[in-house]
Amino acid sequence: MIPQSAAELSPGWLTETLARRGALGSGRVRNVEVERLGEGEGFMSDVYRLRLDVEAGDSDAPASLIAKIPTRLKASRVEGEMLRIYERETCFYAELADRFPVRVPRFWLGSMDPKPGGPEADARVDRLVESVPLWLLRCLLLVARGLIRLFPRRHLLLLEDLAPAQVGDQVGGCSDAELELVISTLATQHAHFWRDPQIETFPWISPLDAAPRVLRLIHVQSRPLFERDFASRLTPRVLRLGRWLDEHASEAMRRFVRSPATLLHGDYRLDNLFFTEEGGLVVSDWQVVCRGPGVYDLAYLLSGTLAPDVSAEREHEWVRRYHEGLVAGGVADYDLDACRRDYDRALILLLSRLISSIPRVDAVNERGGALQSVWVDRMVARIEALAPEALPHEVTAHSAPA
Repeated sequence: MIPQSAAELSPGWLTETLARRGALGSGRVRNVEVERLGEGEGFMSDVYRLRLDVEAGDSDAPASLIAKIPTRLKASRVEGEMLRIYERETCFYAELADRFPVRVPRFWLGSMDPKPGGPEADARVDRLVESVPLWLLRCLLLVARGLIRLFPRRHLLLLEDLAPAQVGDQVGGCSDAELELVISTLATQHAHFWRDPQIETFPWISPLDAAPRVLRLIHVQSRPLFERDFASRLTPRVLRLGRWLDEHASEAMRRFVRSPATLLHGDYRLDNLFFTEEGGLVVSDWQVVCRGPGVYDLAYLLSGTLAPDVSAEREHEWVRRYHEGLVAGGVADYDLDACRRDYDRALILLLSRLISSIPRVDAVNERGGALQSVWVDRMVARIEALAPEALPHEVTAHSAPA
């Protein structure tokens, strides 16, 4: 059984699970107290803290665990399944986390239903969506969403409880000292996997430019909603760039991924980072791990973190510090000018990601709405800070759209 609700995380199930991991010895879990964490903020997962009452004996069980289960919000659950995020995170912890260069939560258990069609199914699906006519692709996506609603795969992760480490706050931001730690940790990870052919051997680590037709379709469908919902926050430059991306995002991504690849976190932001009492950092939430140019993670971080009044010069200073971290980690084939150019390209591509994702995520509480608003404001400021030569000619040469 793979629990899919808090009620199913019972003492009996936990006893059996921890015993298989060799953590209980002769003990057993007598009781479990379940606490819902971050309700309305996990978006794609429901997260619970499990406080365990373990019978005395030779038990080595933890006092508490974190359980991650796919969200109960049906629309988000379908999106998560289609993006394979639950499978990717489970595979990350099971296959890669134990030899990772930066600290991640300890892995206790990962369970999921078998993939329909076996391990080669994803490759067959990817080939199909890139070959069929666009009208048929729209129909196939509708069918896929319907099938996932009817027959969702079950997934469960049990991970280390990082308390009393403090999770970052993307809405509130962070200090310069904290951002320095966050960027240096990111550079350490990227340098470790720089041009590493091993990451291409894991089928669940997709390239950043996977499924470009699907991503373009989602962008085109989402942009009118994005423009409607955030009309008062969007500048003429951002509006022009968003519409330019309707036709050019796929080609821009193909050019971008020609730069050296590394292992990307994919969602590297403060809400997924834990600051420890010892002054360290733990990186969590590996649902969209992938491979591509490292500055994509950096641009994602800074565009969602830096306050709108932060200058372009200060932003470039953070890019320089990231590059210094790469060099310190042994990267010798990527100069600062190339890093800065790729960073600007990543910002443009991340506007498309923001346009595509925000209208598809329900802001189910006050903080969720605040997060969306500050993220849009910060991204707009970063796009406005781009030098004209970093933007497509069509964006700089024409007046604002009506």
